[in-house]
Amino acid sequence: MTVSPDLTDTAPIPGLAFWAGVSAELGGAARAVRDYYGRYERLFRAMHRVPITGPAIIVGALVCDRPDILGPATGSAWDVRHLTFASADLADPWTGHVYVYSGPVSPVNQVDVFTGPGTHFYGKGDLLLQGHDRLVFMGGPDFAGGPAVPGGEAIQLIDELVPEYLS
Repeated sequence: MTVSPDLTDTAPIPGLAFWAGVSAELGGAARAVRDYYGRYERLFRAMHRVPITGPAIIVGALVCDRPDILGPATGSAWDVRHLTFASADLADPWTGHVYVYSGPVSPVNQVDVFTGPGTHFYGKGDLLLQGHDRLVFMGGPDFAGGPAVPGGEAIQLIDELVPEYLS
């Protein structure tokens, strides 16, 4: 311990070990902040919007299952933000039901149902597809009329960054 050179103040001056400890603590905090913001910067650089388009659903061809265009690539994820089913023939609009699945057609994979032309919006993480998932569209047994044309938009990101994206 070193004594202050000011004779009126006898408070000890922090020694070298104290300042070395402060420096180490500040360095660790700076690294933690840099790593935290670095992951978020990487997340935002890795995200981009992808359009969702697929073949029309028509009477006689009621299932649209195209993993090559209706799902993320391996190592990626999609956060679907909206889906639209439009009627391609305004003189004969489609009626009935169009079911949306996040994988093979099965009741456990059903995520939405359209009861007519329109757009459905989803919140962040509400319709999240991992690399093995895909959107599958199927017209119900009551589907009739002109073609139902799917469309929409998703945010694509790297699988490993999904936890940061959702937080």
